[in-house]
Amino acid sequence: MTNDIGGSDSSTGERPSENEDAGGRVSRRDVLKTSSTAAIGAAGIGAVSGTAAAEDTSNEEDELDLGVFECVEDGLRIDCNKTVQLDPWWWNGDYEPDFDVSSLGDEVLVYIHGLFAEPFAEEQATLLQRSTGFDADNVVAMKWPSTDVTYTDPWDRAAEYGRKTAEWIIDELWAQNPDTTVNVVGHSLGGRAALNMLNRLEERGRQVENVVTVGAADMARFVCDHDETGDRIYNYYDGIDQGAERVYVFYSSDDFAVGTMHELWGDLFWYTPDGEGLGAEGPTCSNYPDKLRPVDVSAEVQNHCEYYKPDGAPETLTKAVDGQL
Repeated sequence: MTNDIGGSDSSTGERPSENEDAGGRVSRRDVLKTSSTAAIGAAGIGAVSGTAAAEDTSNEEDELDLGVFECVEDGLRIDCNKTVQLDPWWWNGDYEPDFDVSSLGDEVLVYIHGLFAEPFAEEQATLLQRSTGFDADNVVAMKWPSTDVTYTDPWDRAAEYGRKTAEWIIDELWAQNPDTTVNVVGHSLGGRAALNMLNRLEERGRQVENVVTVGAADMARFVCDHDETGDRIYNYYDGIDQGAERVYVFYSSDDFAVGTMHELWGDLFWYTPDGEGLGAEGPTCSNYPDKLRPVDVSAEVQNHCEYYKPDGAPETLTKAVDGQL
């Protein structure tokens, strides 16, 4: 991989050691990471990147234990409550925003959640908003049916609803706010959705401003122009090249959910023995579009659900959303 944008920033201070939290105790993060292998064997990737709530606590600073990773926070005040429910049936073209689209400002941040996270889209969007400082009134969470399914179902669904997100942006948002600047952040399978959104934008000759995938659950090779034989493969090259001004791919070598699952299941579900996950490896080629900017945040992000949190890589993420990396 070449031309990576480093995610480390010495001004943020040192993190606790790998096995200790700020108080010197063994952290829950490491306990969870240690137990993740067994959890995957029992429940598959849903247990890894899922967001099924576990025990509640009275301390608003504590986090919920969600599967083997932490994706939202207990007691979180939801500031970002504008959502668009994408209809389960692709062909009838229904969108169900719970707000007046014309009320959006000149710049909007669209968030696309990942596997099993539909019930928590507002919470995740709020954490993203707090990390970036984006105006909460102009953050929109896209909600797509990602629960009660096997992983291969939402793999296809993420592509479908990514394209539908592009349709909503063009036919609804821009129809009422033609001059609005649109930025998009997609997490996990939401990263796959965001890349498919770019393909649809390119097909319709439209372009958003900045797209950021964080821990994208997709094949690393799909951002390349050609495979090693010179033949086109299913990929996002044209969408990245034409569908946005800038596309940032945030990845972490500690992203167990994306890295391990793509290594184990790439041959079976992703039609290639080269199973590197984009969210864990970044692009595995040098012939990706000039507009794509790999961002290695391995030093700051230690699990799949930490990218958009205030204790993840907030400064780097903010710069990407603003197009300043």
